[in-house]
Amino acid sequence: MYTNGKIKVLRAKAYDEGGNEYDLGEKEVISTDKSVTYHLSEYTQIPDGKKLAKVKIIFEESHSGPLMLSVSEVQFWERNVAN
Repeated sequence: MYTNGKIKVLRAKAYDEGGNEYDLGEKEVISTDKSVTYHLSEYTQIPDGKKLAKVKIIFEESHSGPLMLSVSEVQFWERNVAN
């Protein structure tokens, strides 16, 4: 996730096709951070072979008051598991 320095704390959750929720944890962001990365493979609670249907990003705190949705951009990369 790319940020313009306004986000202070965020949390991410993922959901599989069956609706099961997986907490991806909370990240603190300092104002000089330009991006925040969640590696889904680090979360062993997501069983191998599960297809994720949705990822939710929750902006919990801000350095400068109310957040606008335009303060961040979320990108996803698929990694080849054979590598």
